[in-house]
Amino acid sequence: MLYATMAQAGYLPTSELTTLRKFRSRLQGHPDMSKLPGVEVSTGSLGQGLSIAAGLAYALRVQAEDADKAAQRVITLLGDGECQEGQVWEAAMFAGNQGLGNLVAVIDQNGLQIDGPTADVNDLRDLAAKFREFGWFCLDVDGHDLVALHQAFSSVCQ
Repeated sequence: MLYATMAQAGYLPTSELTTLRKFRSRLQGHPDMSKLPGVEVSTGSLGQGLSIAAGLAYALRVQAEDADKAAQRVITLLGDGECQEGQVWEAAMFAGNQGLGNLVAVIDQNGLQIDGPTADVNDLRDLAAKFREFGWFCLDVDGHDLVALHQAFSSVCQ
């Protein structure tokens, strides 16, 4: 999803999408900021993304003249299997406690992780309820419904 979105935004030609995870491709499983413009942070281990995004959102809010409105939004993508990492919950608590309204976390809750279905490995149950408990505003959206996704992003990224 990240690379397809970046191609649509003009960061890379759409023809390059066919090189996904191939030898010497810029489009690997972990985005590399040194190889691809538009990638702000190279990531690796699961759970880092939300922590990095929360730090960036916090810094942007501190730098903004109006503390209620950060100058920019920070958007991060997580998988539901990744949400089993403790670092994700520390970042979620921090962001909620700091009221980081300029932070948007998109969770691909497809019920899968590397070891199998999340329900069999470590059932996450209602992820939105967990985030709400930490002070987040949450929307449940069908990721296959482009109109619903557009409406959701429009409502939180004004």
